[in-house]
Amino acid sequence: MKVSYDQKANVAYIKLSNKKPYA
Repeated sequence: MKVSYDQKANVAYIKLSNKKPYA
């Protein structure tokens, strides 16, 4: 379960990063 949550958070972070080019 922890891994699933971590993965979801990672995806959200990547999505945000992709939306806003954050070096």
